[in-house]
Amino acid sequence: MRNKLLCLLLAAVLTALTGCSLARPEQEAAAEDRWIGLYVVYSPPGAYNDFNSNPNLVEMGTTSLDTGKYGTLAFPREVLLGVEDPDTGDLTFPGLTGYSLFIRHKQEDYGPVTQVVSNMSPGEEGTTINSSDQGTAETASGVIWWGPPLDAAADWDPNGSPHCIWHAYNVFETADGQVYLDGSGNSYGGGGSGMGFSSDATYTYTENGESRTDSISVSVWVSYTPRLTGLRVVEFGEDNSVVKTTDLPLTEDLPALAPTADTAFLIVEEESGEGVKRTLYAAEDWADGAVSHEVVLLDQEGCGHGVYLTIREEADA
Repeated sequence: MRNKLLCLLLAAVLTALTGCSLARPEQEAAAEDRWIGLYVVYSPPGAYNDFNSNPNLVEMGTTSLDTGKYGTLAFPREVLLGVEDPDTGDLTFPGLTGYSLFIRHKQEDYGPVTQVVSNMSPGEEGTTINSSDQGTAETASGVIWWGPPLDAAADWDPNGSPHCIWHAYNVFETADGQVYLDGSGNSYGGGGSGMGFSSDATYTYTENGESRTDSISVSVWVSYTPRLTGLRVVEFGEDNSVVKTTDLPLTEDLPALAPTADTAFLIVEEESGEGVKRTLYAAEDWADGAVSHEVVLLDQEGCGHGVYLTIREEADA
């Protein structure tokens, strides 16, 4: 905070002296740091996320301010370090809740490891890692679910205004594997049936005397979904008669479901204020393994994430 106030005071003084506006400080990662993806943060209508007010920021290197005729001034660069859970391996950014989509490169005792970090639903493009003599090309895609807040009016319209804001912060990784945000990135106005954005980077270097180029690209789709009010599974026999109906809770940990021996097919019904969405699965779908059906749950603000209903022959297997 002290550095921020000093920068603002200095900018005000210099502007008064020169009669012109100043360029904003340039946030530059160290040369050996790599951009590895995005961390997307939601701001509801009427609110805005202020990265610089996060009390968990720490100093890493410097950021420069070009004052023109007065030269370039350097100030400590503040970043938000990712914290990894030693038990689960999950990585979070303190004081900033959001959606991860990035590709880490860690050095373990047994060798280098590439890890895709994402708490989004899988995107249609999937995730690819292709290595060749020319370099490595990595891509990742994800879906963020969004819908009506818990207190939404009956006539709530996703295409109406005001719209929410999605902040796509750049994620960087140091040479020794430390992941961080520096507050840079783009913001997008949300709303409507969906929107998408993407970012990429390339790195050219020399290895064993040969030139190589690595590339990384991530794409995010923010997709609308209604708020669920009910979830059930209806099982049918060969003659299309109902064999069994199971109502399921809308919770994080959905219980696994084992269809009866007489079930020829079943339908997963997801009920909302917009009607019922039905998905059909035949017995052969779970005969050779489990079926995972994604169910999207919305939080109080309307941000969603997917949980999975497992359908298999033995529910406790």
